[in-house]
Amino acid sequence: MAKKYSSRSFIDLIAAGVLKLVIISAPFVCVATNASAGVFSIRMRGFADRQPTSECLSQLSEIADEFVAQSAVTLMDISCVTDEWKLTEARITYSAQEPVNTYSTDFEFEGGAGWYNTPADCLAGLQREIEVFQRQTGLRPFAHYCYRAPTLDSPVYRSEIFAVNKAPGNPINRRFVSSVPLGHQVIDPQNLNSFLRTSASQFGIELVNTRIAPEIAAWGIRVAYYGPKRIAIRAREIGFHVQDTSTTGSPTCEDAAAAANAEWPDENIPASFFCSLVGNNVERLFMTWWSENGFADDDFTLTDLTPDYPGYAACDSEKTRVVQGLRDAGEKLMLAICDLDGPPPWNIPPKQYRYRLSVVTQK
Repeated sequence: MAKKYSSRSFIDLIAAGVLKLVIISAPFVCVATNASAGVFSIRMRGFADRQPTSECLSQLSEIADEFVAQSAVTLMDISCVTDEWKLTEARITYSAQEPVNTYSTDFEFEGGAGWYNTPADCLAGLQREIEVFQRQTGLRPFAHYCYRAPTLDSPVYRSEIFAVNKAPGNPINRRFVSSVPLGHQVIDPQNLNSFLRTSASQFGIELVNTRIAPEIAAWGIRVAYYGPKRIAIRAREIGFHVQDTSTTGSPTCEDAAAAANAEWPDENIPASFFCSLVGNNVERLFMTWWSENGFADDDFTLTDLTPDYPGYAACDSEKTRVVQGLRDAGEKLMLAICDLDGPPPWNIPPKQYRYRLSVVTQK
């Protein structure tokens, strides 16, 4: 085990040559100064979460040994304290000529958001991520663990990885996090998750986590990935569809999503269309895509054309003519869908619903 000095004992440090004693020619003044090194610390949030201090220190001792072996520093102290989030925070205090450059996935904390529903899920996901971490960064972790994230919604768990970066001047791929709110429950999250994973590789990033679930009060999408730069996941509402189409003659939201996925030209920007459950016989069509731009509006423009039409059939019969007119005018038309501009009023019969033509154009 690496030699450890008590942080409360200056005599040990002076005797070991880590600090030297300087007597200043003034009454009762004695100062310990750094002879050749400084004192630094590493903090690991949520380490040994909700475990006794003795267990935290036992686990931390092994991690401290690995850290010292990788960085060749002098270990001074290890401690476990409770931070402002009521989480256990592990601290490794060491002496060195300069701080050890470390890489941590805690760089993307995002308010404590978690990824996993159970500790077992988190540990299994962490083992998979360690392989991605080593492949993407070229670094060997000295610490990795799971803990319960400090969120206001149902208990969720997140993972962290720490490593020594001996060549800080060399660029390495980082773990980034991107999220987007949706509002309502996603009807087919597995299909959406499949799109996120398969399309990520087109941007040179490797996805490690996706979470399509409620975030405090509303559903949302959150992804974590490794890559050379940040790429955002975007989502946009397209329009509304009724579940019971027996009296409207219109497609369901799922049918509209399938048609949009078939029509969308993937060679431009890959996108996927999916439905969320609004309630009261209404579903909402969304599109999602990866973006390298700062804002969603930098990629596409969604336009609701007027006038609205008295029923789905009237809108659908005009769609071909309107679409051709837009293309003749030089618009980069990506998609055109007949839909409702909002949940229909409860007191209007389905045959009187008004439809509109929603078009998506690329900038």
